[in-house]
Amino acid sequence: MKVTVFMKMTVLLLCAGATSVFGQSKIQKEKDAKDHVSFAKITKDTTLRLKDAPKLLKELQPDMKAADEWKSSVKRQAITESNGYKHQFYQQYHKGIKVEGGEFSVHAINDSIELVLGNFEPIGDINIQAKLSEDNALQSALNHIGAEVYKWQIPEEEK
Repeated sequence: MKVTVFMKMTVLLLCAGATSVFGQSKIQKEKDAKDHVSFAKITKDTTLRLKDAPKLLKELQPDMKAADEWKSSVKRQAITESNGYKHQFYQQYHKGIKVEGGEFSVHAINDSIELVLGNFEPIGDINIQAKLSEDNALQSALNHIGAEVYKWQIPEEEK
């Protein structure tokens, strides 16, 4: 009896902990092995507009820094199905630099978000300043390749 009551209370607490409030919205979340939200379902009694997706994605990942942001994916264009479902894809950026593996897809119908799923990559405090100048980088590449002539050095090839 005590075990059953304990188990029911545990399940209730876990379910309560799996929802968050975004304004007045209720969101059911699932986390990955790194303890980051990888899936979220917006309850039917809630309306979150597709235009609010970047804000929602940032709220779902409390580890995001001020320098992190979500931008519409350049690689994957939004898809709108004949039944009204729209799938918008977002790429994670840190200080303006694309974060490999940081992607989310947002699924909506009639401009109302229903599901989000994807992957957040936490970024530590890193220096993004280049350590090589453009000239030094080119010279290093030329030394590594070691060709005698490059295509851009042949005037006929540059036409």
